[in-house]
Amino acid sequence: LMERRLKEDGYSSCAGDLTLTAPYAKDTRRVLIEKFDAATKSIEVEQLLLNDTKTLKALARAAKRGVKVRLLVDPAKHLYYRDWKGGPNNKAVGMVEELKKKYPDAPIELRHYTVAPGQELHMKLCIIDNKTLGMGSTNFSSGAFQSNYELFAFLEGSGIVGDFSALFESDWKNRSEPAPKLNLGRRIISIF
Repeated sequence: LMERRLKEDGYSSCAGDLTLTAPYAKDTRRVLIEKFDAATKSIEVEQLLLNDTKTLKALARAAKRGVKVRLLVDPAKHLYYRDWKGGPNNKAVGMVEELKKKYPDAPIELRHYTVAPGQELHMKLCIIDNKTLGMGSTNFSSGAFQSNYELFAFLEGSGIVGDFSALFESDWKNRSEPAPKLNLGRRIISIF
């Protein structure tokens, strides 16, 4: 589908911003949080790692303002060839659980991507208000924002945003499952 769409007149024409993250140049996090804070309708995130505290707080703020937030993360069943029982993404699970306790009507959901044996969800994307697509190499983790050399693009263009929205919807409906509730063991794992 993407190969056909790229041949369509005007499909690949879009506006965008490129951000670069390198040690001490935390541009991607700043732009991402600004975009999450400006969201008015929806935020969808599909990520291998979602555990950066500042990013999670921005997602919580969005949900508290009534923005529909859907988070699809890797279950860490095969991360680095081990079952980490949710591993680093348990921090996001915990944030959603705590937010739902305080604000039961907050429109936020988190699901695990359904992985096959040996597979992990390696996607790094977000869609904001159905008009901005963010994609690149950057996990939404403190390590990626603080230590890694990463590239992330924010694109606006109805064709490409629409296709990636459809991909997210398909993954959400067909390739996801509820994340297990956090128990003490999962909370401890999330620290490491």
